[in-house]
Amino acid sequence: MQNRFQTAGGRYHWGVFSPHRTRLGAPRRRKRPTDLSNSKRPIATLADFKGLNFRVLGSPVFIDLFKALGANPVPMPFPEVYSALETGTVDGQDNPLVTVRDLKFHEVQKYLTPSKHAYSALPILISEPFWNSLSDLERSQIKEAVVATEAENRRLMRDTYTKALEFLGTEGKLQISTFSPEALAEIRTAVQPVVDGIVTPDLKPLYERMEAAIAQ
Repeated sequence: MQNRFQTAGGRYHWGVFSPHRTRLGAPRRRKRPTDLSNSKRPIATLADFKGLNFRVLGSPVFIDLFKALGANPVPMPFPEVYSALETGTVDGQDNPLVTVRDLKFHEVQKYLTPSKHAYSALPILISEPFWNSLSDLERSQIKEAVVATEAENRRLMRDTYTKALEFLGTEGKLQISTFSPEALAEIRTAVQPVVDGIVTPDLKPLYERMEAAIAQ
């Protein structure tokens, strides 16, 4: 990827991906973090995962992640999740809290852990031919709109997360557990081999920047 623009503070850049000639604008629109629920017991430590059957995406990363935690990952299409939870085919699942609330997973679950173990960012893309057809003023206006959209999106995501968590702990009647710093450190150690397996040398600089940003 070739960078084309960058702010003085380095908060975002505009670049182009070859060979598709697609321009990437960042910052990005954010999705909600992913959390855990299950029907068997509270999850507050690494040991609590042991033996639980968790529905996961059919991605090797998620399968390896839950194996490293001591759980039994069960790849399953999303439309089958509610019935699988209801019948006990699986004990738990991981999805954003809004999904748990809106699809009523709380009806067939008892325990919730706001783990935020997965997080996605959605890049805003625009074709380079179209970008090149714009005036400098139009490009500037688009950049400003992207930055403003990111700030508003972040506010909305935090607001909906807070409201969903409150609902699930009250009306949803889920017992909520959290990880202590010590438990979180133990979990990170357990899953580090999975991270090491997917962070290639090319990705390592970006991964280290992400870790530094999280630490702040």
